[in-house]
Amino acid sequence: MLSFVQEWALGLLHTKCMCGAIWLTNISFKIKLDRVYQDGLRNLNLAFVIKEVAWPVIAPLSLIITVPYVLCIGLLPGLGEWDCQLCRLCAAASILH
Repeated sequence: MLSFVQEWALGLLHTKCMCGAIWLTNISFKIKLDRVYQDGLRNLNLAFVIKEVAWPVIAPLSLIITVPYVLCIGLLPGLGEWDCQLCRLCAAASILH
C-alpha cells in the first residue's frame, strides 16, 4: 500500500502530465487555463473555472459513464438472458470509448 506522500507525489506527477498534454493540444483550452493561472489563487474567478474549464471536462466524462448504465438498467431488463450479456457489452464499450 502506498503511503500518503507517495500517493500525493503520483497525483502531482499525473496532474503535471495531464496539464502538459492539454497545453500542447487544444489552443482554446490552453488560453482558458492560462487565464486561470495568471489570475492566481487570490483572484480566482470560480464561476469562470466551473463554466469554462471544469464543465467541458466533466460533461463528456459523465455521459460516458452514465449512458451504458442507463441502457443496462433502464432499457434492457425486458430482454431476459440477453440482459446480462448486453450489460457486459455496454460496460466494455464504455471503458473502451
